Amino acid sequence: KNGSMEEKKGLCWWWCGHLLFFVLVLSQIATATTTATAPVHRHPHSPESLSAGWLDEMPVRQMPMVQNFYGAAYLRRDVVPGYGLISLGPITLPPFVANFQNSTFLVNGHSVPLTHTKGWAGCEAFRNATASVLNGVQSNVSVHNAVTMVFEQRVAMQQWTIETTSSSSASQILNVSMHFDGPFARSCAEQPPCGWGLKLPVDRSSYRISKYRYLPHVAADLYIVQDTKTHAVSAITVWADVPDPSHMSVVTSSQVNDTDATHDIEMLFKSTSASTSTRVMIKMAFAIGSSVSEAVDLLLPYIDSDSRKFDMAWRNSCRQWDQRWESAFAINKREGLRSQYSGHLPELIAPDFPDLEKLYYWSALALISLERTDLQSTESSRNYVISDGPSNSFVGDSDMGGSGQFVWDLSFASATYSLLDPVVTRGILTFIIRNSNMTATPIQIPQSWDAYPSDKIFRGSVGQYVFDYLATFLMIHQYVSLSNDTAFMITPIPLACFNLTRAITPLEYIDQLAWVWTRYPRWDASKSLYIVDYGEDKREFLEAVPTYMGAVPALQFGNAGMLLALARSYEAYGNNNQNQKQKIADARGNASAIVRDSLRYMWVKDTGYFRCLYKNGTSAAVRSIADYDYIGIALGLLGRDLAQLLPPQVRDLATSYFARELLTDGWVRALSLSDPVMKDVNLPNPGVEAKVAMRADWTGTGAYGGLAGHAVDSTADLEADNAGDNIKSPIAAVGFEATIHTLHKLSKVVRTSNPAQGIATMTPPFMLHTGLMNGNDGKPAPEAPYGPAWPEFFDEGHNWPPFWPQTQRAVQNSVSAIVDAFVRSVFGWRPDWLSPPLSSGKEAGITRALWHQHTARSDFHGTLAFLQTPYGCINITASAQGLDWTSC
Repeated sequence: KNGSMEEKKGLCWWWCGHLLFFVLVLSQIATATTTATAPVHRHPHSPESLSAGWLDEMPVRQMPMVQNFYGAAYLRRDVVPGYGLISLGPITLPPFVANFQNSTFLVNGHSVPLTHTKGWAGCEAFRNATASVLNGVQSNVSVHNAVTMVFEQRVAMQQWTIETTSSSSASQILNVSMHFDGPFARSCAEQPPCGWGLKLPVDRSSYRISKYRYLPHVAADLYIVQDTKTHAVSAITVWADVPDPSHMSVVTSSQVNDTDATHDIEMLFKSTSASTSTRVMIKMAFAIGSSVSEAVDLLLPYIDSDSRKFDMAWRNSCRQWDQRWESAFAINKREGLRSQYSGHLPELIAPDFPDLEKLYYWSALALISLERTDLQSTESSRNYVISDGPSNSFVGDSDMGGSGQFVWDLSFASATYSLLDPVVTRGILTFIIRNSNMTATPIQIPQSWDAYPSDKIFRGSVGQYVFDYLATFLMIHQYVSLSNDTAFMITPIPLACFNLTRAITPLEYIDQLAWVWTRYPRWDASKSLYIVDYGEDKREFLEAVPTYMGAVPALQFGNAGMLLALARSYEAYGNNNQNQKQKIADARGNASAIVRDSLRYMWVKDTGYFRCLYKNGTSAAVRSIADYDYIGIALGLLGRDLAQLLPPQVRDLATSYFARELLTDGWVRALSLSDPVMKDVNLPNPGVEAKVAMRADWTGTGAYGGLAGHAVDSTADLEADNAGDNIKSPIAAVGFEATIHTLHKLSKVVRTSNPAQGIATMTPPFMLHTGLMNGNDGKPAPEAPYGPAWPEFFDEGHNWPPFWPQTQRAVQNSVSAIVDAFVRSVFGWRPDWLSPPLSSGKEAGITRALWHQHTARSDFHGTLAFLQTPYGCINITASAQGLDWTSC
């Protein structure tokens, strides 16, 4: 007051400086809805841009497939090397399955060996072949084959472009001989099963093949292939399309061979050209129906006398495919276009990180391609399958499970389903609850396949995994939390199973799931009342890892996570009476005891991994990603208490072990190569146990599609406390480096692989030399990671075969666990049941739902745009400054 003017000026500058500092700090702390700029919309990457591109064709690598939202068709290698330019199969078009395999394609009497296939892109699939053939003179022949399926129709199309070149000036004569087996179709509506253990139709004596009556407006004859066992009929036609008839003549002949030995169709195309090169296009289309008239009626709109309808249908199929893909994202709703889905996925906009953008959309594409609009197994007119099974037979007479809907597989993409299609997700959950056997000990959760009517599902042990309880709980939690469908939790659902007349609410159902562990025997009651033994059938666990059974760590932590989430669900939806308060206390107390005893008896000190405990008193350390994944999903995502339950040393050792032994350049391993189970994997002629351990989804040779995304989530949870919100600073100095690093490592997979059930990270030497793989045609191993087409071996004996030629599916829904991880961990969107209720206001709700809002996301910068939340549409930006959000 009495100081000099200079002193007063200095004091003013001191206060102004401090005031400016506090303003800057507060601007960082605030969940400002004004600091983040509104995102500029970018169309999602096209399916074509997400393809791995042209790949060397080799027996160890999966062939591509095509899908049309009714079903799918695999491109197929045939038994005779080089005969792979026609064959398709299995073809799943519910309620039909079909085969078009073991057909031959000859040019001037020679097979034309496959050289390349193009990576999976949904709408179309391609394969190339080249050869040098004698044609009076030596000529080089190339064949380009393309395959598609008419959008949402039981119609498939192929076309072949055949080109020959020669240095001779003599006229070129081109003879193309096509010899068809099929297409053979069978109806599942009349002759189940068409799910697990499906026998595909290849018995030609069971089919009548005939020429259809003359149709003047089509380019070639129609043939009818009619099943004698079920009401299934294929109609097929093939014709030549010559670009310039004035320079080339084509003579077409066809016949039906009808003897005791064969029932097939032969097509012969003979072209003569005066130039040193020839180019002919051959086109084919076939349809499947329940009668001759239905099959023909399905086919006729796409064929005519000059290929115009065929070409237009092909273009429209891919155009509609792309529109369906784009309709999964918010652009359609903003631009006033009709959306296929009851929700939508947010868009990832990260121009400085194109590898992560592609990884996000690639993983989303896998799930969206498995939408089916013609299924029977639930009440919805649409549904989702987990995959379409390949043929697990050299001659194509059996299928690897058809199009399944296993609960465990579905759960890996719980958030994706809930955001994309909450109405259908609720229908799937209702179906699971309604058809569960609540009287069994333990309760039984249903599995189903698309070919079954709703009254013919698998209940009980068929196809059930011990992970199903945790998987179902996770699906319900993610659906309710992300959709805010709180009414679902208290809606009574009548039970259909075993003539039960009572109803159960989802809240009561998750109570049963969370306590189902008490229906299993204790591992050793003298040591712990909280660790339970799930049995000795490895097929109910990881299938190919013989040591992973009994009391397994993932499920113990899963039980704790379910109990903690159950307690919060009762706080959210319960009536807060004394009985319910006791239930909440019991759930939390048991969860703490489970984690305490699991760490005491299962943690392998100073390693980062756990051991399985067996009822005979022995144990085995198993270096499996399953424990790493589910400790984060259970105690972090579900339990919301990982940092309090796991000591820092456990968290640090676990993340180090994952980075050292399980994370590869492009994917993850399901089992460390240092695990004893993998000790003989590199032997050129290993024993049967080592061959069993080569399965690329659950062993050290690769990993199942959903494990990578779960590993990202778990890595985030395990490193979150160390990188967590610093009380002294608005932005934590250490961010999610390991999480972002893991995603960068995974991004390579987009360039080399389809989103398969199992993605291989190595190729065992045995697979490159065995006659079962034709010695991989003498070629070196493909660049990893890739989708493998290896045989699967079995050691069970009895009724089990020694091996199946192929079991890994080419496109798997669970790969979309990567989308879940982006949403939940990179962008931190983790509402819980609902936290807090909508009545508390938008800002409070969003702030509480944002997980580690003030923690840096390493050097990443991107926006999750147009995310639909219970509080409306928002955009979340993740960066080195943490998370920021704006309204859309």
